[in-house]
Amino acid sequence: MNNEKDYILLNKYLSNETTEFENKQFLDWLNNDPENIVLFNQCKDIYLSVGIQHINSRYNKEKIWQELKSLTKITRKKNTNAAYVNFFKIAAIIVMILLTAFLINSISNRNQSVPWYEVQASMGSTSRILLADSSIVWLNAGSKLKLAPDFNQKSRRVYLSGEAFFDVKKNKKQHFIVHTSNIFIKVLGTQFNIKSYPDDNIIETTLKEGSIQIFDTKNADKQLLTLEPNQKASYIKEKGKILTSDIKKEITEIQNKNEVIEYRKANIIIASHVNTSHYTSWKEGQLIFKNESLEKIIKVLERKYNVTIVSDNKHVNQIKITANFKNESIEQVMFALQLTASFKYSIDKNTIYIQGITNE
Repeated sequence: MNNEKDYILLNKYLSNETTEFENKQFLDWLNNDPENIVLFNQCKDIYLSVGIQHINSRYNKEKIWQELKSLTKITRKKNTNAAYVNFFKIAAIIVMILLTAFLINSISNRNQSVPWYEVQASMGSTSRILLADSSIVWLNAGSKLKLAPDFNQKSRRVYLSGEAFFDVKKNKKQHFIVHTSNIFIKVLGTQFNIKSYPDDNIIETTLKEGSIQIFDTKNADKQLLTLEPNQKASYIKEKGKILTSDIKKEITEIQNKNEVIEYRKANIIIASHVNTSHYTSWKEGQLIFKNESLEKIIKVLERKYNVTIVSDNKHVNQIKITANFKNESIEQVMFALQLTASFKYSIDKNTIYIQGITNE
């Protein structure tokens, strides 16, 4: 905070007295500097310490005003090295999630409609998020996570589009619920991965620790199944006649990975003896493919490297590849895949064209 206007804006926001235009000003200020987020968190604690239920009283406002000025002076006098600043830049999104409950309450008190809080990982990036209940979520590239307005108050409910790894803080009194397009998952505390991209025809849920219950969105009262550690559930989205061929294809891919089909019913397949690292290594920046079709690998690479890969050759797309990549560039990955699958390719800016097998 460098001027009196900043003090006034923050004080008005914490007092629930800002206009819609001032709300936007405040959020712009908050996102302008990672130190502002840290400062806001400290200021919020001051407000809570003097009694948020009496926040509009003259006495509390004066007390808070003085503490805000004192706090900011102390904050600015501290020596802040480059590593410290960089840490807060990385942690900014984590701090913002921790503040979500407070922000939503503040907005609610203004009698406005409360939007769901949304965080996303853009193409070519991943995000690590610390939720208000101390659960941790890793979002893969091209994924979105929406939090319910009452998260960690009346419920622990989130909506996922894309892929995420959840390390859920155990709470025996309150389930943690993850909604996707076709299914939702209910847990108390565990570690699992969900892959549910809108353009994929299969929703994959892989359990690392604990247990999870899976329900069909269309019939929320009926539990589909319970997953145990080192099991993977594949839910094939219903698309009429395509369903049967998709199930056969998924069964073949499971068997090619030496995973054991434990259960199959309708459009759901459970595989056991699953090496969970194959499905969760992305959060450490590693890509592991085992007997994976080039068609599936292409989708992963497009999201990770934010590129477009064009491959119209059906034979090439079905070539099975086993490979392991970590920290390689897209050029290095494509060169390695070419040696394995013997196809030709060319790169034009952010578009890669796969043209066919080299010995044709």
